[in-house]
Amino acid sequence: YMKEKREPVGTVLFRIGDAPDRMIVIKSGTILLEEIDVRCGAGDVLGEIAAFTRDNRRTCTAICESDCEFYTLSNEAMIQLFYQNPRFGMFLTRIIVQRLLKNWQEADARARALLT
Repeated sequence: YMKEKREPVGTVLFRIGDAPDRMIVIKSGTILLEEIDVRCGAGDVLGEIAAFTRDNRRTCTAICESDCEFYTLSNEAMIQLFYQNPRFGMFLTRIIVQRLLKNWQEADARARALLT
């Protein structure tokens, strides 16, 4: 289901507000999620959340901070696997929940730092 792809530093993989076209699993390199200043590296998954948003749009802009190698899974294949394979569906759900919890913890830490 997945295709291997390479992109040079500076490549914009998707922009906030774009319709989702693929999920990405990073093989090597660093990808910046611009709006939240988060860097993703080898083994990280990104691009999956947009398929589950109410408006079906990207929530961040993703830019290659270095030359990157990654695997892509089309949005259509991801949705199909989500429905057909409960293990894959649980995998995606756990990734999304982990990301939401991490973002909440980081926001809470920033807020606490401002109060002290």
